[in-house]
Parts: sequence; C-alpha cells; structure tokens
Amino acid sequence: MTSFLVCMHANGERVKAPNGDDLVRQCELVVAIANAPREVSPGLEQRDFDQAVGYFTGILEANSYYVENVRSAPAAFCAPPGARILELSEAALKYLRANPGKLKMLKTPLLFAALHESWPCPAKS
Repeated sequence: MTSFLVCMHANGERVKAPNGDDLVRQCELVVAIANAPREVSPGLEQRDFDQAVGYFTGILEANSYYVENVRSAPAAFCAPPGARILELSEAALKYLRANPGKLKMLKTPLLFAALHESWPCPAKS
C-alpha cells in the first residue's frame, strides 16, 4: 500500500513525506562518504549526512531492541552481527535499484522491505 502525506509548515509551504527517492539520496551519500573518506562540505551535505546516519542508526537500534526484547512476533529483519550504517546503506541501495517502481513509497516502510529481503531472519525451529 502506498500512501502520500503532505505536511504544512507554519508559513503555509507544503512539504511531502520522505519517499524512496529520498532514501536513495541518503544511502548514496553515506556510501560515497564511507568509501572515499573526505571532508563533508558544511551546510546541506553535512546536514543530510547527519540525518541519514541518525535515521539509519535508529532503524538498526530499534530492530535490535525488538529482536532482543519482543518475542511474540517475528522481527522485520535480522542484521548481521556488527552491521554498520554502510552495510545498511548498501543493502538498501541494492534493493532500491532492483525495485525502481517502489521509489514513491514512504521511506520507512520501504527501508524495512529492503532490509527484510536483504537480511532475512532464520526460520525458527
């Protein structure tokens, strides 16, 4: 199910909810900086990088907490031990590039779909 949300700023400007296109940009920025360490330019690039790292860290930590503490339902994905933001970004990019028709989906459900496919959990016995 694809949803479209629109928020209004106080000044009346419309802002769309982040989608797969936004996720691709965040993943590409993280991969580019991680694979070619360089100074991040101040301003928008630094802000975007910081937001991406914070967002991806939250996703990994929330899923880790869920896997460790909530046993009544299966986890969304099972990250490899020691998985880092770079691996998450690469896994998501691979999925997004293979599924361009999904890029208009909301960012978070799309990221969970990418990680569910990329890092499936072992079957419980």
